[in-house]
Formats: sequence, structure tokens, C-alpha cells
Amino acid sequence: MEKAAKTTQKPEKATKRRKSAKTAKPAQVRRKYATDIKEEAKDLYLRGVTLDRVAKYLAVPLRTLTNWQTDERWTEAKNPERTAHELKGRGYRVPEIADRLEVSVKTVRKWLKASV
Repeated sequence: MEKAAKTTQKPEKATKRRKSAKTAKPAQVRRKYATDIKEEAKDLYLRGVTLDRVAKYLAVPLRTLTNWQTDERWTEAKNPERTAHELKGRGYRVPEIADRLEVSVKTVRKWLKASV
């Protein structure tokens, strides 16, 4: 009787894939929001609703709302009279303040004069 030859096989090594510098990550898709969503978000914020609640209500990420708030100066629109005083304190001239707040020069002068 012949003995069957035992074949010893070494376990196969798991090959690790190396990440090469050439491997590109999939591009993130940026979501575009309709202008009416943006306008509704601004309207809610100006009426006193917090950004957290606006985000939940409109299903828009909070970071997106914060970016819109910063880019479009929603805080200035919320209280333009106070903003006018702050800008004047920083050395802005009345016509510059009026342009930035999108109101007339006469209105800015009225706000500044009322506080004196």
C-alpha cells in the first residue's frame, strides 16, 4: 500500500490593495436649492424662527442655512437700524451704509439721528 502523498498548501495571503495617489474619490454632488426654498428660509428667519427650526422644517442642512445667512447678510436685514449704528461706529459713511443695507440715505440719517 502506498501512502497518498500529502500536499501541504500554504494558506493564500490576502492581498491588500494599496491606495494610490491616482485613485480619485467620487465627487460629492452639491444639491441645488430652488430660490423659493431660500426665500422661505430667509422669511422664516426674519420672522424670528431659529435656524435649527428652519432647517428641520425645510429639510435643509443647518450648515447650508448658515452659509446663506452669512452670504446674504440676513442678520443685517433682521435689525438694519442696529447694523447702521455698528457700521457708523466702524467708520462707514452714510451713503456706504445705505448701499450695504439697501435703504435710502435719508432712512440711514433718520436712524442715526434718532439715537443721538
